[in-house]
Amino acid sequence: FRYLLIRSLIETIRDFVKVRNVKVIAAIRTDLLERVFRTTRDAGFQEEKYRSLYLNLRWSDQQLKDLLDKRVRFLVRQTYTSQAVGYRDLLNFEVDGMPAISYMLLRTQQRPRELIEFFNACIAQAEGKPAITKDVLLKAEGEYSKQRFRSLQDEWFTDYPALLDFAFILRKLPPHFHLSDLSDALVMDFCLNYSVSHQERRDLLSQLARDTVELRTPVDSLLSQLFHVFYRTGIVGLKTASYEAMQWSQSGPSTIAAETIDRAAAARIHPMFYRVLGVRSATE
Repeated sequence: FRYLLIRSLIETIRDFVKVRNVKVIAAIRTDLLERVFRTTRDAGFQEEKYRSLYLNLRWSDQQLKDLLDKRVRFLVRQTYTSQAVGYRDLLNFEVDGMPAISYMLLRTQQRPRELIEFFNACIAQAEGKPAITKDVLLKAEGEYSKQRFRSLQDEWFTDYPALLDFAFILRKLPPHFHLSDLSDALVMDFCLNYSVSHQERRDLLSQLARDTVELRTPVDSLLSQLFHVFYRTGIVGLKTASYEAMQWSQSGPSTIAAETIDRAAAARIHPMFYRVLGVRSATE
């Protein structure tokens, strides 16, 4: 019912396009919009008719830096001094050969709340210390990575309640790999252990795992579906053909059809999840 209500809101906005002196704006997450259309789809529905209404919002690195600057200035002005202080005054060191702010931005999906959450974790780790240092930032990254992993579950629980459990198939892998690096034996062992531990679950991924163990679904098909989900939720970027660039759902197409993802596809784990997944190398 709630999806029908949102669909009605969208239809009303379409009707208001005809009114020249009124502009109605609704902000909505891409995954929610897709879910609304998927669950309320009726005969003759054509999503492309709505695309002229869309304005995709993207944050650039500079916009995120400016936002952090404003936040730092406000916090410092309120507590310590009236002088202008920015993030450069607090993050004036390098991590893995790059400026600290660049290292932090790589570990976001270009959304303000993530950069702010990372920065707040740095402040919490720096309590009782004279400054934020490289060691402080790296400790904060561990907590931040766990928090973002948990937030991912909250964001996608409706579609993929078992998402975090399946994401652990990526544990201790290198940052960049091919799907062919995941052997049939490894995938089968993972699916068997998962199916034994979660017999009560009936969601899409859980059913796929059971079907794979019972040989009703080939391992290749499971991986295609699984990495379709990983891409859509932002856990990995994908390169499905050798002549293509690596794509990410936050900056490229919001989804990649599972049918186009095979064992030759290359995947890159998002740096945001390096620490929580124990990725072998945290260096870009």
